[in-house]
Amino acid sequence: MKYTRLIIWFIIFSIPPTLFSMETELQPIYKENSRIPTSAVVNPKDVVNSINTTIKNKHASTFFLFDYCTAFQLTEAEIITTLDIVNEASILTRQILDELYEKNIFFAKAVDYFSNFARKNLDNVNHATIDIVNNPTLKQPVKKLNKLAPRIKEYIMLRVRDEIALTYTMSFEHPQSLNCFDICPITHTLATHSRNKELYLYNLKTNSCIISFPENDNLNQICFNADGSQMATVAHCTTPNNFYTSRIKIWNPPLKRLAHVITQKYFAYHVAFMKNKSNDMLAVFTKKPDKEKRILTLWEINQKTPTIFAKTCSLPWTEECLTIFDPINKKDYSCRFHPQSSSTVCVTKHNCHELHLCKQAVENNVRPETLANIYNSQAYHTLTACETNLVHKK
Repeated sequence: MKYTRLIIWFIIFSIPPTLFSMETELQPIYKENSRIPTSAVVNPKDVVNSINTTIKNKHASTFFLFDYCTAFQLTEAEIITTLDIVNEASILTRQILDELYEKNIFFAKAVDYFSNFARKNLDNVNHATIDIVNNPTLKQPVKKLNKLAPRIKEYIMLRVRDEIALTYTMSFEHPQSLNCFDICPITHTLATHSRNKELYLYNLKTNSCIISFPENDNLNQICFNADGSQMATVAHCTTPNNFYTSRIKIWNPPLKRLAHVITQKYFAYHVAFMKNKSNDMLAVFTKKPDKEKRILTLWEINQKTPTIFAKTCSLPWTEECLTIFDPINKKDYSCRFHPQSSSTVCVTKHNCHELHLCKQAVENNVRPETLANIYNSQAYHTLTACETNLVHKK
């Protein structure tokens, strides 16, 4: 028991702390030329409470119903004053402002007021304004927005942009039923394995097959590492003497080749790449077919030969898995089996902001000769081949 605890603690402290953190990383409100910091040395809740108190002192009342009534009677000048109070804070992040929106009715009312103008800004997008409305740092066509401090304008415009719910779905058909699949959002790659003994890689930007590999194993799982430079596949095997093993293959998707083959004792019921600096640490959870005990093995996948970095003895786990929380990329795609076909996988692309702008600009266009301006815009050039087809589709 003593040695077991030492091994467990060794593995826990070897895993990057981001894997255990459930707090959302503070993100800048605008990625390009943003004045808003990505992190704060102070507690965000202290910033929220401080701003909340200052605003309430400005619109002094002792009863929340009075606050509610007062908030809906504010003039535009008073609303701008409220937002200016918020802008005086030295630290502002999207997280801070979102929490303040929930906490302070005066700030919420102010944001809602100018959000209507931001929606109008998007709804009226055309060939001349498409790249302007997509960049909060620029002077906007709806002049009311230009009365705001840059950080506040940025927050409100991006908050409204995030309301856009436009999605589209791609279907990938296979000759036979699928065993498993996975997506790498960074490289826009889909990997699937079909019962026709083929492993496929698809380009989600072009909705086309990149390459297929013969794979005679019946795969149980496919997983990419964080940057898409490696992909692991898992198959359960039984040796002639009924010894249970797992065959784990490490693929190099950019080079379109098999890199390593690992034989893991017992059945691997879950594998996942850990988010270390080089994205080369593979966690393998195994179990004996006839026992409840589980074993965690960490493999270091380098350029030469995979080596065991750490391993536990049998632990009283049930079906634990390694959860990789990636709020930036995992929300961009969702993947599922087709409801009527086990040989088809459906991939839905979410958060299609630029696609929405381009489609809206085309819809608002009244002169055919100005369409070229839309097709030459920065927003249009960020679209994938699939998305440009949707823009041109009547």
